[in-house]
This record gives sequence, C-alpha cells and structure tokens, in this order.
Amino acid sequence: MRACVFVVGLVVLGCGESGPVVKTAKPVEQRNEGVPVFPLADPPAVSDPNAAAVAAKIVAAHTANDPALLEKLKTVHVVRDGIMNQRPGESTGDLPVRIEFTAAWPDRCKYSFNPSAGVGFSLYQADGQADRFPDTPPLTAADITAFHRDAFVEWLLLLVPLGDPNVTFGPGPEMVIDGKKYPGLRLWKKDAPQVILSYDPATFRILKWTYNSLSTSGIDAQIELIPSKFDSKNGLLYPETLTVRRAGISMITFTKSVVEFPKSFDKSTFKVPKK
Repeated sequence: MRACVFVVGLVVLGCGESGPVVKTAKPVEQRNEGVPVFPLADPPAVSDPNAAAVAAKIVAAHTANDPALLEKLKTVHVVRDGIMNQRPGESTGDLPVRIEFTAAWPDRCKYSFNPSAGVGFSLYQADGQADRFPDTPPLTAADITAFHRDAFVEWLLLLVPLGDPNVTFGPGPEMVIDGKKYPGLRLWKKDAPQVILSYDPATFRILKWTYNSLSTSGIDAQIELIPSKFDSKNGLLYPETLTVRRAGISMITFTKSVVEFPKSFDKSTFKVPKK
C-alpha cells in the first residue's frame, strides 16, 4: 500500500443528521480514459469577495456561530475507525482500519495507519522534514508530496484552512444531489491540493469535499470525501460517517471518530521513535 493515507483521517454537518446520496455533476467530474480527474482552475490574485463570504458562513454553520473555535482546532488529535473496502479483483475481504491524526497547525503532524491485519505505519512531518516509521520502504519524493496533501485535507475537515488568510477562495462548479444542483466553493493554498467544497446554500452545511490526488500511475485522480452523518465534537460539527472515494471508487468508510483539542504536545510527538 502506498504511503498516502487518503487524508482522510479528517470533517462537518448536522448533529446526528444523515446526508443524501451524492451524484457528481458533469462540470465536476471530467474523465481521462474512464478515470475521474479533478477539474483544476488557476487561482485568482485575490479571493472573490462573495466566495470569501460563503467560506465565513460555512465556518459559522459548523461552529455554532463561533469562528473563534478554529483557534482551538490548531492543536488536534483525531482518531477514526472504519472499513477499507475490498478492491475489484482482490481475494481479501473488507479490512477494519484505524487512522490517527495528531497535529499542530500548520506544519507538524503524526499520521498513523493501523489495519486490523498486516503491518501499520506512521508518517511524521516537522521542521520541513517528512519521515516514516518503520522506515521500510523509505519515503519517496512522490510519497512526501502525497502525505502533505493528505495532511492538508485533514485540516480542511477541521475547517482550519477556511480561516487562513493565505487561502484564496473562488466560486466552484456545481454538483447534483438527488436531482438538485448545489453550489461549490473552490480553495487554493500554496503547496496544498486544490479543493472544491460543495455546500447547501440554505444552511451552508458541507455536502462533499473534492480534491486532486496524486496517482502512482502518473495520472491525477480526484478524491471525494462524502459525509452522511455528523456529530458535535467539542463545538465542531465533524463527520461521524465519512466515505472516501478515489477515482470514483469507494476506498474507505469511516463510521466512528474521536476529536480532541489538546492545548499542546510533548516535543517528541512529531519525531520518529529512536530505534
């Protein structure tokens, strides 16, 4: 399995609510030889004012109108339990997995992938360096880039980038849910994946996150994070149930999460353990 943990590990809608089935609209899902490809767009020099206002409303809708909560989210510990779905052609069945994300915004984190069978691993990011434990196989440059993308999207699920002055906002393409079109908000940040956040314009609740992922085959294929149940985690609406799809195929379904906001971490938290 590649070092990329699918971000995931990751966040937001009505407490205990269930969401509708998501059907991707034509403007969102372009295809390259049958593989959904993220529809990239060039970032504007500055945020579109209307899009920036929408971002603020989305934050308010998921923090009980308390945007100051984002500051507490900058030191976080998230644990998600779910099932990695069997891939077509594989002989093994579905596999229970746990993903753990311990992080301090913007550039320190520990990202652990723990399957119920096989060998797990942890990825570390701190002081501009990325490492893996155990260190076999070693991280390649492509692995590190994918890791950075996934870590950013974990932060996105926690809404933290929506309050970052270095993020640029613009209108995104629409998607269709149960025959109804919903608008999108596009996010750009340097050295991070481009993201489309789809939302309900009546409630400003998030319906789906879509971002451009790196592929080991050399073709970028979009990843979709689709919430179907949200719960309040210390004031933040975070997806209790979250389906992760890559290139249109369901990869992992998370059904349980724990989100905590420690005030600080031990300085060894983001360092690879000594052998």
